[in-house]
Amino acid sequence: MEALTHRGLGHQNRSAVLQEIVLSEPLSRTEIADRLGLTGATVSRITRRLLDEGVVRELPEERNAPKAGPGRRAVRIDIDPRGGHVLGIGIGLTIQTVILTDLKNRVIAGTELQLPEVDDPEVVIDRIARESVRLIDKHVPDRSRVLGGFTMISGAVDSVQGNVLHSSYLGGWNNVPLQSKLVELTGIPMRVESLSNAIALAEMLFGSARGRKDVLCTTCALGLGTGLVLNGRLVAGHNFNAGVVGLMEVTTPAGAVTTLDRVAGGRGVLQRLYGHDVELPGKSPRETARDLFDAIERDRAGDPAIAAIMTEMGYGLGFVTTQGVRFVAPEIFVIAGPLSRAPSYVAAARAALTQGLGRFAIDVTASNVVGPVGDLSATCGLAVCEYLYEGTQIPFGSPPTPSEAVLVDASLG
Repeated sequence: MEALTHRGLGHQNRSAVLQEIVLSEPLSRTEIADRLGLTGATVSRITRRLLDEGVVRELPEERNAPKAGPGRRAVRIDIDPRGGHVLGIGIGLTIQTVILTDLKNRVIAGTELQLPEVDDPEVVIDRIARESVRLIDKHVPDRSRVLGGFTMISGAVDSVQGNVLHSSYLGGWNNVPLQSKLVELTGIPMRVESLSNAIALAEMLFGSARGRKDVLCTTCALGLGTGLVLNGRLVAGHNFNAGVVGLMEVTTPAGAVTTLDRVAGGRGVLQRLYGHDVELPGKSPRETARDLFDAIERDRAGDPAIAAIMTEMGYGLGFVTTQGVRFVAPEIFVIAGPLSRAPSYVAAARAALTQGLGRFAIDVTASNVVGPVGDLSATCGLAVCEYLYEGTQIPFGSPPTPSEAVLVDASLG
């Protein structure tokens, strides 16, 4: 029992060291030890093993670097990008992405599938898996160096089993064992999380909310989804349904009952812009998304008509979010998704929250993590964290406290 405890504590220290290196600039062993409250001997032992495994590398000595001892300059440790590869997969209504990166989260290759029909899970999963295998076979000589993949999808996800429970935007995705199917078809480990939860985690780890432990993040696209992190841990809710907010009923100032998507999301933007429901027969989701992206670019270009609509929708987001902020008291509210790039939308949401919260106002910021639209994906960064820290007992964003680390260090001699 004692040996198992020591092994577990050793894993914690290893994970903590890796986390410091992954999420920070390259660090010297002394800097790592100081940050974690570990002895230099423990950090040296851990980094030596990581060097032997090819996971980290020593950077060349720098002329102006502080000395680590008499006649020696500190050598910084960094993640070795050649140490492995990960896959990031995004499955949304309009775009499906498969991206391969190295361990520095640098894109090696990627594909935007833009499947014409996403209501058939079997077809989507097969296409995603085949593209994943193709990228690996083409760009990774040693398949054993593919550590795993991270998939985010629009919908409620049982992240323990990796099953998609249901989706408000993807028809047919009910009780789909996405994780097990992808593992079977690709032969690599895979984790699955809802899009909004994945982006919230990414924002906390390496995005706009980096360094914060209590984060509220809403992904604003055609529909809305919210991820909540409290004390460094993702809140999944009963049956993993936390954050499924887009279809939540709200009442307009005129007294009409509608959904949050239509008073604060992309559906509302397009409905106000065109004067009719965006879900018209014969119009594909991709065409609808293109209309939203066009509206965002027009707002960025200063179109006053679009700015007025974005302001109305952003104020709706801020007004509704104010109530949630009062309940959970996060440190920061992050606006993610395509609408985070619309300046009038973000400014109005920030103004509504500031007005509604008064002296309890919190930081409000736009995302700097790209979701499953574009040539980068938060999923790759999450995959790096997931598989480098694999086998430890540390949740995302929660390394041991210095006092815990000292205890671990003493127990391992």
